[in-house]
Amino acid sequence: MKYAFLNRNFKKLSFEERLVFGAHLATVIFCFFPWISVEPLYEDPYWNSAMSGSGALIGAFIFLLSLGVVLVFMDKILEAKRINISFNENHLFFAAGIEQLIFLVLAWSVLIASAREFENAELRFGIFLCFLVQIVGLVAAYLQNQNLHKKKTRDFFQHPDKNTPSPINKKEENMGGLFENALDKDNKK
Repeated sequence: MKYAFLNRNFKKLSFEERLVFGAHLATVIFCFFPWISVEPLYEDPYWNSAMSGSGALIGAFIFLLSLGVVLVFMDKILEAKRINISFNENHLFFAAGIEQLIFLVLAWSVLIASAREFENAELRFGIFLCFLVQIVGLVAAYLQNQNLHKKKTRDFFQHPDKNTPSPINKKEENMGGLFENALDKDNKK
């Protein structure tokens, strides 16, 4: 029963929102994949993820930022309504995507600088996968924002429905008695 509830709420999300959610969820997961592998001369080879090594602080920021976006989406999917955002969510997703790319470039530069200390060190697939999914998430957030602007513009220029009553024709609207006779004469015509 809970699976159907979660599936229904997940399908309520637009395609772009699903991509943003998937990108940040994948970034949270890819933070635990290898980001750099090092082979020191007289020690055993090892690898570092986003949470360890010289880029651990930047990796923690990347992890926490993506985790925050995932929690916003989980709040929507679970309908908990515990996270209230006073501005447009798309602005949050777009800003988070840009910040993630900046943090990933910073992490890349720190990892390259630390790799120069060793003879055999190379960047691994974890950081590249984070780059890839964050670019997809940023493009999806941009497209979602464009779709919302297009919908607002289309709604602004659409004619009102014929079935919606105009406020002048409503009988329960009271204008203080000053214009009641004029309105009654207009409505009778």
